[in-house]
Amino acid sequence: MIKDLIFILIIVSLLSCNNNTVQSVDAKFPDGKPAKVSWIKQENGKNDTIKRLEYYSNGKKKIEGEVKNGKRSGKWTYWFENGNIWSEGSFINGLSDGQFNIFNEDGSKYMQSNYKNGVPDGCWTFFNNNIKKKEVYFKDGKSIKEVNF
Repeated sequence: MIKDLIFILIIVSLLSCNNNTVQSVDAKFPDGKPAKVSWIKQENGKNDTIKRLEYYSNGKKKIEGEVKNGKRSGKWTYWFENGNIWSEGSFINGLSDGQFNIFNEDGSKYMQSNYKNGVPDGCWTFFNNNIKKKEVYFKDGKSIKEVNF
C-alpha cells in the first residue's frame, strides 16, 4: 500500500514538472480578488498567452476566451454583471468567424449573427422577448435582403 502511494506521488510529481502553462493574475480589485487572469504557455524560452479571464468585482465572470499568437482565437464569452451571458462567439486569428449570439441582460435572446473572416455573412436574426422580429441577410459584408415579422 505504501509502495503504491509513493509510486503515485512520484508519477504526479513528474507529470506536474512537465506542465509548461502558468497562471498569472494581471490585475486585482482593491479587496485582493483577481480582476484579470491569464494563462501563459512557456515554450522554447517564449511566453504566449493562451487564455484570458476577467471578473467583475462581485466575483462573477466578465470575459473568458482563448488566445493564439496574441489574438482572440476560439470561443469567447462575455457576461453581464448579474451572471447572464451577454455575448458568445468564435474567433479565428482575431477575426469574428461563425455564429455569434447576443442576449439581453434578462437572458432573452437579442440577436443571432454570422461572420466570415470578420465580415457579416449569412443570416442575422433579431429578437424581441425571444420572438423573431427581423432577419437581415448579408453577403460579403453587405446587406442584401431584410425580412420583418
